[in-house]
Amino acid sequence: MELSTRDRESIIPSNITIQILPKRVGNMSRTTIQRANIPCSKYNKSKLWVKVKPTGYFYNNSWILIHCKGIQHFSGECLRNKTILLWGDSTLHQWYLFIKKHLQAESEHACTWSMGNWRYPETCNFYKYNITISFQGHNIPISIYTKKNLYNVFKINSFEKFINSKSGKNRNLVLVLHLYAHLQQYNHNFFSAHILEIRKGLERIFKREPNIKVFIKLPHAYRKVEDRKWKLRRNDYIGVVFTNILRNTFKGLFNRITVLDQKDATIAERNLDLHPSKTIVREMVYQFISYACEDDPY
Repeated sequence: MELSTRDRESIIPSNITIQILPKRVGNMSRTTIQRANIPCSKYNKSKLWVKVKPTGYFYNNSWILIHCKGIQHFSGECLRNKTILLWGDSTLHQWYLFIKKHLQAESEHACTWSMGNWRYPETCNFYKYNITISFQGHNIPISIYTKKNLYNVFKINSFEKFINSKSGKNRNLVLVLHLYAHLQQYNHNFFSAHILEIRKGLERIFKREPNIKVFIKLPHAYRKVEDRKWKLRRNDYIGVVFTNILRNTFKGLFNRITVLDQKDATIAERNLDLHPSKTIVREMVYQFISYACEDDPY
């Protein structure tokens, strides 16, 4: 992919800051990091769009956010009366399965079954907390990869139709969007066109659903996709390009859309697979819920 001069100037930083770590004391190297006190639900989320330093670090197998106080556990209480809509690919479906499994242990529920294929829409209702969580795969392009994944992708609704089918009176809507892996093999202008249409759709949705909370999951770091008979290796630099497109496209809506930047966590864990480990998925979901919960979960 050849970048224009303007693209290179906007993507490649002109200044790089190198931090010298403290000298070792004996056999150990120590540094002190001040933990944030403000809950993520009260943090100025528009600042998340401007990244000037790593978002956090792993400590005791938990991802600790630097800028706000995130959760390390949650109950359905903080999501009470919410309708959570997830529209994306199989990595976002991992979130759906995690939240579903977590809430199933706390509440009576009724769930649809997708026959083990994330391309099929799924919904779960949890009666104790009046929570509904729905997942739908994003619209084309969707790579099939294997015959077991065959599905009529032209039946998949756009995210706007997906929301319209779930919205209504007294709905406390939370929307999470994610596009990445299935668009990597196309020119980045194709991704730009998709994101521009999403912005136009969100502007219309904000007028109809002024209280909706919208989140966008940014690309994470990974290097390969593999099956029993084949393996695809990917350069995750395209994630930087896509992230830059997202930031430029959604300028003016930073105060309405919360961006979830979890690339640092996947780099810290040296994540290689397209589908992150259970640990990373858990920490990704915790980060999302840290912002989505209106009340301080502590």
